[in-house]
Amino acid sequence: MRKETLVLTTAVFMAGLLAGCGKSPSTPAPARTEAQGTLGTEASAQDSGAEEAAYPRMDLDLACVYAASSGPALGAQRFKELVEERTGGSITINLFTDGSLGTEKDNFTQLAADEIPLVVGGIQPIDMYATEYQFLSAPYMITSWNHLDAVLESDIGQGLYDKLEENNIRAMAMCRRGIRQTCATKEIRTPADLQGVKFRVSEITSWVAFWKGVGAQTTSVALTELYSALQTHVVDACEGPYEQMATNKLYEVQDYVINTAHIYEPTWLYMSDRVYQDLDDRTRALLDECAKEAMDYGTGQAAQLSEGWLQEMEAGGCTVIDPDVEAFREAAVPVLKELFDSMWTVTTYDEVMSYSGE
Repeated sequence: MRKETLVLTTAVFMAGLLAGCGKSPSTPAPARTEAQGTLGTEASAQDSGAEEAAYPRMDLDLACVYAASSGPALGAQRFKELVEERTGGSITINLFTDGSLGTEKDNFTQLAADEIPLVVGGIQPIDMYATEYQFLSAPYMITSWNHLDAVLESDIGQGLYDKLEENNIRAMAMCRRGIRQTCATKEIRTPADLQGVKFRVSEITSWVAFWKGVGAQTTSVALTELYSALQTHVVDACEGPYEQMATNKLYEVQDYVINTAHIYEPTWLYMSDRVYQDLDDRTRALLDECAKEAMDYGTGQAAQLSEGWLQEMEAGGCTVIDPDVEAFREAAVPVLKELFDSMWTVTTYDEVMSYSGE
């Protein structure tokens, strides 16, 4: 179960804690005074004239590696708007999209260290801090959104959230980014077509294991460098949701979109658990409410935009291929079972599949 929340101790303590929040990877954030909006519970109460109605003055940076037009980033923008509106501007959110505060791995390293208080991102922190739960985003492990929801609502999901909080990472609310597909310079219809293909994969253990297991030559490339890597043939294929392909204009450097549908990709709005726990009950409730509403909005936006992203890829010249998905699923099973035996020991392949409803 989630840990008991703590009452905000003093404005001085939190000012010291939050002064470090929101630094960029390369440049330390300048010191902020209460008047500039770091934190000031007492000042906020005086300004409003009613202590009961006051929220602490906080100036929080929110990092998001995704494009500003993507569903998760739109959810992050909505969170900013809701928080600032409902606190009367006492809490301000500075949103940085498109990886402007570093890679996703950078962002979660900073979040765990209280260098950034908020991140909208995917399953990278699971790979970094809760590796035994990485099956949640392993290719062909989850068969539908309902399957993912069922696992996350079970004791397995609670174990994951507890493990992340042990590392100062609180998953506040989830956004369904989309279903990950494949994009390549050659036709790919079966796992055999991947033999020797230079394939860009994020630094996620299960992703690398799967694509290597079906014969691809995997390479890690930062998302911000993906276009140039494809253009110069450092890699010849990649995977991701339609949104990622279209917003990065991959139709200019790729010829095929292959509907492998290998991952139902969740993203979350994450917060530093130490920052969260040191807030008063009312502020925590407000942030929880805004996070849930904002990420639901992001989910809706991602779903609405998905077909348009695919159409943009087609209009840009890509041919859409429906491969033999069952062949890919069969190829994944031995890789997945081996990983359950060696890494994902908190549960079993059969237990996770029991939540699929199939």
